[in-house]
Amino acid sequence: MLGEAAAAIMGGQGNLWSDLISAGKIAEYMVFPRICALAEALWTPPEVKDFDDFSRRLSVHQERLDKLGLLQYRGALGKDL
Repeated sequence: MLGEAAAAIMGGQGNLWSDLISAGKIAEYMVFPRICALAEALWTPPEVKDFDDFSRRLSVHQERLDKLGLLQYRGALGKDL
């Protein structure tokens, strides 16, 4: 049953409910690096997903975000969140 349901999923999305976000920089902080994690979750085949590997590779994405001048969350990441 789960395989049938998974086959029907066409993609994913990462919503940011911004009704309480008053500035673009706050929105950036709320989105990054979550959007990197979303891409990892959607584009990485399940059999090779590795949270620890993603956590290490995230530093490359963070450097790119820094060069773009984007504000981002830099706290601890959680496997169970």
